Amino acid sequence: MKTMGNELFAQYDMSIKKVQYNRSNYYLDTKQGSLMLRKTIVPKDQICFQYEVTQQLLHKGFTEIAKIYLTKKQNPYGLYQDRYYILQSYNKTIEIDFTSEKDLKAVIEVLAKFHKVAKNIESKTRDVENASIKNIYEYFQKRVVDGKHMRKKISNFSQKTKFEIMFLNDYKAYEALQYMALDLITPQIAAELINKVRLEKTLIHNDYTYHAVGQIEGSDCYMINNLDTCTYNIQLIDLANVLTKIMQKNNWNIALLDKLIASYNAIHTLSYNEINVLKAMLIFPEKYAGICYKYTNSKHRNNYSMFEHKWENMLVYKEAQCLAAKELAKEL
Repeated sequence: MKTMGNELFAQYDMSIKKVQYNRSNYYLDTKQGSLMLRKTIVPKDQICFQYEVTQQLLHKGFTEIAKIYLTKKQNPYGLYQDRYYILQSYNKTIEIDFTSEKDLKAVIEVLAKFHKVAKNIESKTRDVENASIKNIYEYFQKRVVDGKHMRKKISNFSQKTKFEIMFLNDYKAYEALQYMALDLITPQIAAELINKVRLEKTLIHNDYTYHAVGQIEGSDCYMINNLDTCTYNIQLIDLANVLTKIMQKNNWNIALLDKLIASYNAIHTLSYNEINVLKAMLIFPEKYAGICYKYTNSKHRNNYSMFEHKWENMLVYKEAQCLAAKELAKEL
């Protein structure tokens, strides 16, 4: 461990006063301040892209992200035995409380600030024209087909598992949500969102949940933990993802949802079409679609307990989710 650390530290131009090691990360007290050298499974090209993005965000005044330091060879990663490490500034943070409206509002506001500056992002390692950008309309259609295939597949079984019986009992409600969402978006609007990404070179976090943000200990400041998964794509994906996760933890509280959307919109204004697409994405039963996709693509009827557990968790807020969907559709 000591040899590995010394070899990694030697790759950087820094003066270390104190070292702590925990869970594959080195926490360093240096003359440059508090730093963290963390192991990552992110590919080299993504690390380079992340560095380019981080530099541009910091230059634009977005401080809710850690600075990444270069090695003596001007690489944004350290290398030891074919494993990559990233050296970044470090602030000790505490986890977000997903039942705290204050914390949830902060999570959404940080995302809005990030999205506002994460445009016109230039890169030497990635071309926005070749980026895989999500077609939301086509995605909805494909997931609807998955559900139909799953229903047909299960209906043909003479003996059904508990999960398969539960699916047949409740799938209609989720299928109705899928069609409700599809009615709120058109192929043209989906294409316009894709074109906007290419024209404005907009960036998304791509894994934004309340776990992606931490509150700096002893302050009211919040930071995004890292941009390991960032890419060019439709920013609504981040917003819909985190709002859906929050709603699942808060029994689809529509009043809370309205407040959070308003908090985002106050910082980074959404167009009329974007509001409609966001609501379609919130109505669309993503967890149900994920279960159908995994089940239909499984070669064997296994993992019963996993599917059963996920389905039961989903049923807890089924009624509230359906009511919230009707309210969202009514507002359009």
